[in-house]
Amino acid sequence: MVTALIFIAILALIILAHEWGHFWAARRSGIRVEEFGFGFPPRLLAWKKNDTVFSLNLIPLGGFVKIFGEEGNETKGDPESFAAQSVGRRAKIITAGVIMNVLLAFILLSFVQGLGVPSAFEGALPAGAQNPIITIVEVVQNSPAGISGLKVGDGIVEMRSKDAVFKTAEVISESATLDKFHDFVQAHAGEELLLAVKRGGTIFTTTAIPRISHPTNEGALGIAMVKTALIKNPWYLAPWEGLKMTGQLIVTFSIAIVNIFKEAFTTGKLTESLTGPVGIIKITAQTVSLGFVFLLQLVAILSINIALINILPFPALDGGRLLFLGVEKVRGRPLKKETERWVNTAGFFLLILLMIFITIKDIHRIF
Repeated sequence: MVTALIFIAILALIILAHEWGHFWAARRSGIRVEEFGFGFPPRLLAWKKNDTVFSLNLIPLGGFVKIFGEEGNETKGDPESFAAQSVGRRAKIITAGVIMNVLLAFILLSFVQGLGVPSAFEGALPAGAQNPIITIVEVVQNSPAGISGLKVGDGIVEMRSKDAVFKTAEVISESATLDKFHDFVQAHAGEELLLAVKRGGTIFTTTAIPRISHPTNEGALGIAMVKTALIKNPWYLAPWEGLKMTGQLIVTFSIAIVNIFKEAFTTGKLTESLTGPVGIIKITAQTVSLGFVFLLQLVAILSINIALINILPFPALDGGRLLFLGVEKVRGRPLKKETERWVNTAGFFLLILLMIFITIKDIHRIF
C-alpha cells in the first residue's frame, strides 16, 4: 500500500511538472488557459484565478491543462486563442512540457550530487569518497546468494567464517581490486559464511555457503559486484554534475529507445526490458528500500523517460502534435481538425493497447 502511494505521488509529480510546462508557456504567450487540473475527473474541488479554473479531481494520476482554442480553429480570430498563434509559438507551448520534465530531472539530480550519490569506481578509492562498500549489481537465481535473500543494491559490509573476518571497507581502502574478496570466498568454499549486509539505511545478517564448483561466470556465491562509495560534490559543483548526469541519461535512454524500435521492426518482438506500471511499482518498492537518494534518482530517470517518450512523433503524444505543426508549416495551412482528432484517437488507443500488453508481460514476469 505504501509503495503504491509513493508510486502515485511520483507519477503525479512528473505529470504535473509536464502540464505546468504547457500552462506556463501558454500564459507567457498571452493565451488563456481554461483549466489546470490536478488528477483526472470526476472533479472534487475547484477555484478560479485569472480566468483559469484550478481543479482537484478524484483520480490522482497526474493532471491536465485545457488551453483555449486548442481543440479547433473556430477561435482563430481571438488573440487569446491557441489556434491564433504562429506555428513557432504553438511549437514552444507543446515542447514546454518535455522541457519541464528535463528541468525537473536536472534539479533532482543536482540535489543528489549535493547530498552524495553512491557511485561505482575502479582502482583506488577516490579522494574525498566516503563509506566504501562492495555493492551487488546482479544475483543469480538459486545461487547461494539468491537462496540467502541477497538483492541487487545490497552492500556487503563484512564476511565471517569460523576463523577469519573480511571487512569490506578496510580491503577497499588498501586494494585497488576485488581480488581479496574473491580469494576469501574461494578459500572458504563449502563453509558457512556469516554476511553483514547493508540495505538502505539498515544492516542485517544472513548466511551463505559458497559453492566449491559452480557454473562458468557465476562465481562461488552467484553475484556480480562493483566497488562503490558515497561521493559528495560541494554546492557550487552539484548543479554542473547534475547537468552532466542529466545529459548522460538523455543520451543513454535515447539510444535505448532507438534500439527498442529497431528490434521491434527487425524481429517483430518487444524487448523484455520494457516495463509498465506494475513493473515500475516493483522497482519503486526496491528503490524505497535503498534510501531517499535512490528514490530521487528514480524520479529523475522516470521524468527523463516520459520526456523522451512524449517527444516521439507519434499521434496523441506531444511529438505527434509537433509533427502536425510541421505538416502545417510545409502545406501553408493546417490539417482538418477532424482528421487530426481521428489520428490522435487511433494513436491513443494503440498506446493503451501497448500499455495493456506490457502490463500483462510485467505480471507474468513478476508473478
